[in-house]
Amino acid sequence: MKKIISIFSLIVLAFVLASCDIFRTQENITTNAPVTTTIKANTTTVKPNTTITTTKEITTVTTFKTDNRSIKVSDTYYDLFVGESMVIFYQTEGFNLGADESIKFNSSDTDVVTVLQNGRVKAVGIGTAVITLYYSADMSVYRQVTFNITAKIEIYAPAKTEYIEGENLDLTGGYIQLYDEDGNPSTKIALTEEMVTGFDNSKLGLQELTISYYDKTLVYTINVSELEDKDLLVDSVTQLNTAFTGEKVSFKINHKDIAKLKKKLNSVFDYDEYYILFEFISPSGEESNIYAYFNQDYTETKTTTVISTSLKFEGYTNPNKVGYNFNLSLKLNGNAYYKVNFNPSESGEYIYNAYVYYCDQLIDTEEGKFEVVKKANNGVLKVASNKRNFEFENGKTFIPVGENVAWYTSKQRRYYDYEMIFNQLGENNANFARVWLAGWGFSLFWDNIYDYSSRLDEAYELDKVFELAEDNGIYIQLTLLHHGMFSKEVNPMWPGASNDWYNSQYGSNPYAKLINEPGEFFTNDLAIKNFKNFLQYIISRYGYSNNLMSYEIFNEVDWVESYTAEQGKKWHDDIAKFIKGLDEYNHMVTTSVKGDSFNSNIYTVFSLNSIDYVNVHSYGNYNYLSYIPGKANTGFNKFNKPIFYTEVGYSG
Repeated sequence: MKKIISIFSLIVLAFVLASCDIFRTQENITTNAPVTTTIKANTTTVKPNTTITTTKEITTVTTFKTDNRSIKVSDTYYDLFVGESMVIFYQTEGFNLGADESIKFNSSDTDVVTVLQNGRVKAVGIGTAVITLYYSADMSVYRQVTFNITAKIEIYAPAKTEYIEGENLDLTGGYIQLYDEDGNPSTKIALTEEMVTGFDNSKLGLQELTISYYDKTLVYTINVSELEDKDLLVDSVTQLNTAFTGEKVSFKINHKDIAKLKKKLNSVFDYDEYYILFEFISPSGEESNIYAYFNQDYTETKTTTVISTSLKFEGYTNPNKVGYNFNLSLKLNGNAYYKVNFNPSESGEYIYNAYVYYCDQLIDTEEGKFEVVKKANNGVLKVASNKRNFEFENGKTFIPVGENVAWYTSKQRRYYDYEMIFNQLGENNANFARVWLAGWGFSLFWDNIYDYSSRLDEAYELDKVFELAEDNGIYIQLTLLHHGMFSKEVNPMWPGASNDWYNSQYGSNPYAKLINEPGEFFTNDLAIKNFKNFLQYIISRYGYSNNLMSYEIFNEVDWVESYTAEQGKKWHDDIAKFIKGLDEYNHMVTTSVKGDSFNSNIYTVFSLNSIDYVNVHSYGNYNYLSYIPGKANTGFNKFNKPIFYTEVGYSG
């Protein structure tokens, strides 16, 4: 292997890193890392996330009688937010107030501020109003106080305060919270670079950055450190297993110090910030481009136990299966590292070139060779030429027969539920399984949409599920999202749902920190960008497998209350094309809806060229042998694609 990065490219690197566009853009969160913030208007030090107000020029005219009687106040100008209140403190000079002589209060605009006769002022609307304090026996003795009322605004500082030289500004965790006229939180506004001044990624040391929104400002401090180029470079590449045609061969990418690399990156899972792309060249010259992914190995420990049937996982747990009465624990095995999986199609000598990119700038390369041994295989599944059914690359027909086994149901046995199930499916000549990336199972983003570290054990277990599928001749329809994740009503896992059972058991959808409503997932640019980054990880890790029948983008997407046929069709087309653009192996792509009423607008998503087959469900019928053929024929005549019923049942 030969490292061809030059001294010149290392020097250039320090000046080109500012172009990095990372997927961890703005996240709406309620807590931030400690930072020092200063209000420039009056240099008062405040805590992070403190409401900021500015002091304005005071121009107030006051009239007095010539007998030196007067009314004094502590200040003659105030900024308040709608919903706030205060008391005007005053003193009188030159006369004694008796029962018939008192100070009265009057508001010039009661739609903006109201005032009680004890001097308590309340901001009720946006605008400017003047409160007049006057001597009731002689109205020529008065004092005026001006109030400027605005909607309440809170500025939240970004979490990131440590930068390396050349790194792009990261506004993650920072946002502006607006409040309505009743003082309740309303709109969250993501920070943009245009709102921030003072950032210079070439200037080392402490910097004060100012966030400005209209007349509100917030100052926070960052530190820029010198870039140590060597921590971003690859040291070597190690082949982990013998390569056979049609099977996975893996390579470990070795860094000098993975801990330092992780510290320098915003996220080791962010393909916009840092990625390693392998170019594999076959003996015949065919090229395949496969991305590496961040990986953690685990050591398994099994402890004999009585299997509980009352754990919170969805479904019934079989406690009596012989040989499966154990508790599985997973412990970290060594340091995490980047890894690449490849499925070679030819035997003979392959060449690879590994390209290391930081912020879309090539910073390092590695090259190597490896031998591939020929082994018979059917290849990847695809739609048959008759458009009715499926077939392998070698032309062999595939008729899926199997089960929905969407998640493991024993938190003690964990993925060994699939060993138990797949062994029995294989023994009975079944060949299909539908597996979900469920919030209570294999979903990698469920804890954090930017950082999958806490769920890499689930990724490890899904690796094992694919290995079990390969051993037993099972082909997996991998369901990437399920309806409850983005529903407030049906198996709801969105914060504030009508039924909080799922959230209390499994936690709520972390996308709620980025978007306000579930339907924004299909339209919000940041959410779409973030989800595509997640897809890139999934494809990089599992796309190698011939036993991956297809990617199912969404299970029963029409259960999401704010989903519409029009926006859904556009979103699915974008996501499906993204998957196909990354997946070098051309696995099929589908999605699913809750019924099979093919004439509804919801089903037009299956007319997309990017969706390979129709994936529908049916419950409540009692003679499927007569029902499905006619229905499937209706669907085929409409879409000219295979009609696959992946869920059927007498009842829900």
